[in-house]
Amino acid sequence: MRKNGFSLIEVVIALGVTTVALVGTLPVMQIGLASYRDAMNDTIVATIDQQVLSQYLLAGFENIKDLPPQTKRYDERGLLLGANDGEEKTIYQSVSRILPPADLGLSSDDLVKLEVKVSSPTQPELQNTFTSLIARHGKDTP
Repeated sequence: MRKNGFSLIEVVIALGVTTVALVGTLPVMQIGLASYRDAMNDTIVATIDQQVLSQYLLAGFENIKDLPPQTKRYDERGLLLGANDGEEKTIYQSVSRILPPADLGLSSDDLVKLEVKVSSPTQPELQNTFTSLIARHGKDTP
């Protein structure tokens, strides 16, 4: 006599096949999560560089040549931390400085080089250096 439904052995075999299939996808999921994390870090680091570059550009060409190196701290989303925020919130930090464009053979009267190093105290392998050239233009020209 045939009953509707599955036998116990069929259910056990189906569970075994499903388990093997799910366990086989775990390494792929780990690779995907690592790629996502790397892409997020790259995006945040590039955003920090853009923020620093924008601050220098807003200062005007004549003013940025005399600025001392600056260190700033950022949270996990790349937002600038204030002086009252604790060190434990720091995920990224940037060190920026103005350099003469000597290696380009150009005059520093009309061009400066901005170097921004972004790193992470919590992730030592995360170290990026961005270099931007800033030229005198428009209303700054004598």
